Amino acid sequence: MYGPENMAGSADTTELLTRGAQGDSAAFTELAGRHRARLLGLCRLITCDKAAAHTAATAALRDVWRRLTGGGGTEATALPTASALFDRCAVIHSLALAPDSRAADPDHPYPEVDTGAFESALRRLPPRRRAMLALSDFAGLSYGEIADTMDEPPAQVRQEVGKARRELLRPAPTMR
Repeated sequence: MYGPENMAGSADTTELLTRGAQGDSAAFTELAGRHRARLLGLCRLITCDKAAAHTAATAALRDVWRRLTGGGGTEATALPTASALFDRCAVIHSLALAPDSRAADPDHPYPEVDTGAFESALRRLPPRRRAMLALSDFAGLSYGEIADTMDEPPAQVRQEVGKARRELLRPAPTMR
């Protein structure tokens, strides 16, 4: 899992989040550095595109900074967890950049020529389902945490993640 508990640093994540909310750009830079690789991976799984993932992750980091310094509160209890804040912004920006169905357009010029079976199967998933799967299986969030992040009922999240896993196991359609 790529959660903040596995990230090394000199300051506690809550402390960095609180200092970032107070306008401390150095604290936010350290916090963002702890989450950047995980955000890029999450965005990559949702967008299925390296350039779009980089754009979404960068936009998510900017969005988190604006939310923190925009008066969202400076007490740790008033702030969401760092992971939840970064994940929510990453999902929002990734979904905005993820096409509805790249598999429907066989002539679409993908940036990567040989994506492999997994990425091909991932591209066939609807973007919201891909996001739920990424949050569950990549970020290690519970169905309840994903529901909070994506404003969906937990039962819907559970169903969508299950569908995504089944679709990934389904063989790719053959070209005739």
